[in-house]
Amino acid sequence: MLASIAAQCADRDMIRYLLDGGPYIVSTLRGLRDDQLHGLWRPEWTPVPSALLDALSATKGPTLI
Repeated sequence: MLASIAAQCADRDMIRYLLDGGPYIVSTLRGLRDDQLHGLWRPEWTPVPSALLDALSATKGPTLI
């Protein structure tokens, strides 16, 4: 579901909404980026532009360990 929301935000240039989702959302988005980079993206997930996930991963936003 988060991939679908991220794709919609990417279409509308609304990156801030994702970052404002808090540390769990940001951490999960970073996980999606890792899945994308390692070929683990599931076919049923909505495609998300890699540039968006790269930009979100490069932010200094909150993270979870």
